[in-house]
Amino acid sequence: MYGGMHGVSQWLEPGRQLSPAQTGLPVFPMAIIAAVMLVFGLVMGLFSVSNQTALYSQAPVNIIGTAAGLLRTFAYLGSIGSSVVTGIVFRLTVNVQGLHIRHGSSFPQVWSCWL
Repeated sequence: MYGGMHGVSQWLEPGRQLSPAQTGLPVFPMAIIAAVMLVFGLVMGLFSVSNQTALYSQAPVNIIGTAAGLLRTFAYLGSIGSSVVTGIVFRLTVNVQGLHIRHGSSFPQVWSCWL
């Protein structure tokens, strides 16, 4: 949620030429949403503890370290994947041009920065 609030404000100020005060108005409701998300974040944090507990109780003793390592590895891969998607969407700068694909551009041209 923080990334969304931060990204939206960076997009609104230079992309729409808004002042910081004008940018804060649409971001304020996002702060309320962030508070709700905080509650869900606490719940998800508790679920991660229960997932680890389930993993430790279900995995055989001789491979419990491997199972714990795989759990963390895939959590990190998910985080890295979300960063890659953000990098692809906002290739060079965080602005309207970086967010939208220009009309008439083909799929290979969009991905040419990665070739």
